[in-house]
Amino acid sequence: MYDLTLIKTNKDEAIALAKKLGFSSIYFIDRSDLLKTVSNRNTNLNIIIGGSDELNRKAVSSKNTDVLLDPEPNVKDYINQINSGLNQVLCGLAYKNRVCIAFSMDRLNDSNMISKIMQNIRLCRKYKVKMLVFTLANTRYELRAAHDLLALLKVLGMTPKEAIYALDGINEIMKEKTI
Repeated sequence: MYDLTLIKTNKDEAIALAKKLGFSSIYFIDRSDLLKTVSNRNTNLNIIIGGSDELNRKAVSSKNTDVLLDPEPNVKDYINQINSGLNQVLCGLAYKNRVCIAFSMDRLNDSNMISKIMQNIRLCRKYKVKMLVFTLANTRYELRAAHDLLALLKVLGMTPKEAIYALDGINEIMKEKTI
């Protein structure tokens, strides 16, 4: 199982702690590697931070995008509907263009985000879109154990197979990009 983190200092300690927490390895990225726009950047992995409807649509429509991170907008929901940032059209485009939808654990502090993430999990399952989960930890204290993340993902609505892929999938995507 693999994780994506934003840790800048004490990387050796973070790697040792990640091994104790059940991860095979962790990837370190900079905040600048997380793009807020869709472009033809030839990096190893193109991760787009979602949020707005236009940006989510551009991200899943582009074949250059590998991962759409946190498509949930931080806005109030409608009276009878949850505004989760994804719909059937966007999920169809994500499946067609092989864009994974990723959720970060730091957004689970808000109860409104939990319901949005649960709805997005149901949509991704229905339209066969691959899902990923990252901690995006800024310090080693924000890292979480792999088995705790698996249990949380099952509670949020993923099947055990989907939960395992959500933690292992980043490695498969990285292997595809290097080939």
